[in-house]
Amino acid sequence: MIKVSGKEEDKLVILRGILIALSGFVFIFAPGIPMGLLYQRYRTSQRSLLVWGIGIWLLAQLVGNFTKSMLSPLIRGGFDSIDPTDPIGYLFAFLGSFISAFFLSLGLYFVLRRERKGDQPEIFYGLTIGFGAGVIAQVFNGLNLVGSGFRLLFGDTSTPTQIVFAEAPFLDLIVGLLALILFRIALLMISSLMGVLIALAIAGNRRKFWLAVLFGAVFEWIAIVIALLRMGDSRFLAGGVDLVTSLIAITFYVFAFLFGYLWLTERLAPAKPSGKDLAMPS
Repeated sequence: MIKVSGKEEDKLVILRGILIALSGFVFIFAPGIPMGLLYQRYRTSQRSLLVWGIGIWLLAQLVGNFTKSMLSPLIRGGFDSIDPTDPIGYLFAFLGSFISAFFLSLGLYFVLRRERKGDQPEIFYGLTIGFGAGVIAQVFNGLNLVGSGFRLLFGDTSTPTQIVFAEAPFLDLIVGLLALILFRIALLMISSLMGVLIALAIAGNRRKFWLAVLFGAVFEWIAIVIALLRMGDSRFLAGGVDLVTSLIAITFYVFAFLFGYLWLTERLAPAKPSGKDLAMPS
């Protein structure tokens, strides 16, 4: 067994703190990747919808959390814990994700319906407002990472999370932080997909609304299940710094990102020479 001197250990803790803080900043700004891939090509003049998306997400979180808190006494174990031996717990966890996705979709629906103007391309509006909802979602986890990194720089290991960050093997830590960043990227892609689906629902295909709710609920539910089964809580949806969980999470987030990107690019078309941005797909 290789012994590490006190000075070397201090350097490792400082390195961990820098890595975690930098990962927090990357986490916060990671939505720029899918936005760069899609928004620069399929943009709309209604940029105010980005702000609307942020506001809707905040309001949906407030209403959704209130609704879940009212229902929690009726739910065995609540929405934030899963007993692997109890299949009902998975259903309750999905119900919690469904409630969150429903209120978010409902808010997006009402704003996009108000923005509908004749034959204007609502699908672009859906993409923009979906970006807004995804930009703000989970941003506080990034701020927590930045704070944890700086606290670790000063040797603060006063909380269980700080202890995990200080003692986790380096490979586990790096892969876990990568999973968190990929979660943020995939989340924005899914939120933009939800916005487009709701725009299509407003255009006439009402079933697309419930498809948007389903996509949002399934994505959140799978992420939570991965975290709950291995971590016991859902604070870090990437599965913390457990290597196996992080690899599973990375696989899922990459799949979700590619699925959302391919689905959107197949249904979005560049602006036509006539000046119309899009012929609304069915």
